Amino acid sequence: MNTTELLSSIDAEIARLEEARALLAGQDGRIAKPARKKRSVMSAEARARIGAATKARWAAGKMSGRKRHSMSTEARARIAAGQRARWAKLKGAAKKAA
Repeated sequence: MNTTELLSSIDAEIARLEEARALLAGQDGRIAKPARKKRSVMSAEARARIGAATKARWAAGKMSGRKRHSMSTEARARIAAGQRARWAKLKGAAKKAA
């Protein structure tokens, strides 16, 4: 197949694809997008009520921020020992393979 035949077959394929795209896109050339669901919008009054209630809870000390969990020294030592054991097991397996 020479270059001229190859270029003409590519042009024909491009024309066929453009025609298919035009059919899918519709008359104006834009692809139709599926309709989105409309979200319910909270009224300004409801937002104000929620904001006021949240501010009152902060002021009363009922919302003191993010709670942090602390780990005991014993628990931290158990986790560290377990991790050292896992590393030792991996290193032992690597030595056996080598």
